[in-house]
Amino acid sequence: MVINLINNQVLHDMGEFFARAALVTFGGAYAVLPYIYQGGVEQYQWLNATQMMDGLALGETTPGPLIMVVAFVGFVGA
Repeated sequence: MVINLINNQVLHDMGEFFARAALVTFGGAYAVLPYIYQGGVEQYQWLNATQMMDGLALGETTPGPLIMVVAFVGFVGA
């Protein structure tokens, strides 16, 4: 099972993408979300635009930090 996780290209891409997002983005969730949209929807196609908007709407309506949308993108993409 561990070998399957190591050889999973999607998980590798996600780890690399989200690590890069954490290192190069500043300014909170509203600054990160366009970068996440560009990577998750346009570049890697882990989810479509409608799913991204649904995640953003869910993040806006629930209490807590909006940055949790990033976890939603990772969940849907995996």
